[in-house]
This record gives sequence, structure tokens and C-alpha cells, in this order.
Amino acid sequence: MASIERTAYPRFKRNLTKKELHQIYTPTLEETQFVHSFARGSEFLLKAMVLLKTFQKLGYFPKSDSIPKGIIEHIRDWLSLSLDTPLDIQTSRVTRKYQQKIREYFHVIPNGKETRPIMINILTEAAKVKDHPSDLINIAIEELVKSRCELPSFRVLDELTGQIRRAVNEELFQLVFSRLSSEQIHSFNELLIRSTNQHYSDYNRFKTLPKKPTLKNLRDHIDYFIWLQSYGDMTPFLEGIAPSKI
Repeated sequence: MASIERTAYPRFKRNLTKKELHQIYTPTLEETQFVHSFARGSEFLLKAMVLLKTFQKLGYFPKSDSIPKGIIEHIRDWLSLSLDTPLDIQTSRVTRKYQQKIREYFHVIPNGKETRPIMINILTEAAKVKDHPSDLINIAIEELVKSRCELPSFRVLDELTGQIRRAVNEELFQLVFSRLSSEQIHSFNELLIRSTNQHYSDYNRFKTLPKKPTLKNLRDHIDYFIWLQSYGDMTPFLEGIAPSKI
């Protein structure tokens, strides 16, 4: 599982300055007119405008308990609503209706059946050249935003990234394996066999790291390099595979 902190997945900044609140969360005249066109009453006006401004910032509809109090207070004040006007954006028929109107207002494709094939295609192509889950997630976010798609939850994006990454890597493993001759496969399998006078198999020798650059260690490493070269040039088997995947 990727750490959300290592990705560009949009989240609320916890400590917003007055300047940030004004620049990011102040409704425009057009937005105010839009909200008034379908929301009636203080509670519904606040609900609609908070949904609109937070979606505009994040690209998805957040849970109510994740919205900083300062954002709600700023929007409430801007709409000249009473301080005791409650905010309820829990899932309901009205909330879903408002969310759909907001998606249409921003010309965004709703998260779901329409966006999933787009995500799968983006991640499949990205996983051919990138391997770190955080990099794949960031590419997906960037491309989904460009395609005007509503972002899925981080959990869904993270799980889908993991599934596709494993599938792409398995295809690459099979591609390389299919290029090996039976003699080469036999030669590599022998690496796993440990003779009676060995503590480790020769496969473990493949993972040897360079030691301090003393004269003896350099000579040993040259011998090690010659041994590695005895297996031949591996380049043809890795043709067409991105360096990061190799």
C-alpha cells in the first residue's frame, strides 16, 4: 500500500490562512448564482456551496468530517448565513442530486463505470515504464484531471494501482522467460543448487555487493565480474523493457 503523504492525491491543508481561504474558497458571483438556482434555504445553500468549493479544490467530494472548520465558517460568512446554520453532506437523495449538478457544472465525468476503464488504461501504460506505486498513482491523478474525471477515493486508486502493477510485472517476467532457451533455463536453475561444500548457492553470489576498495577486494571483484560475464549478454532478453522495470 502506498502512503498518501508520498503522493499528489489532493487533500485539505489543515491550517489555512485568511488569504488562502479568500483565494481558494470564496464563491464567485457565477457560482453563487448557480447554487441559488437549485438550493433553497440556509442549510441547503451552505451544503451546496461547500460541496461545490471543496470539489473544485480536490476533484472529489470529501467526507464531512475531513473538511476543516475554517472552510465551512468562511463560506457560511460569505453567504451571510447565520452562525448556527448546520452543515449536513452525509449521503442522501438531496446530496446526490447536488453532487450531480456540480459535476455537470464543471463538466466532469463521474467516478465509476465511465472512469474505471480510463484509470486502468492510464495505470497499465504507466506501469510499463514506472514501478514505484507512488509514481504510478501520481501519473494516474495527473491524467485523470486532464481527462476531466472525478477522482476515486485514495483506497480505490491504491488498490487498483497494486493490481495493475502486479499484472504488468508478471507479463514482463513471462516475456523475458519466453526468450530464454532450454539450455539457459537449465543453467539458471543450476544456480539454485548448493553443493555439499557450499554454505550458499551460486544464486546468492549474484547478489554480492562491492566491498571496500582494497587491492584484494578489487581483484576478487574483477573475478566476480568475469564470472558474471560467463553467463553471456543479457541485453537481448530485456529488449523493449524500460530501464526502471529492468
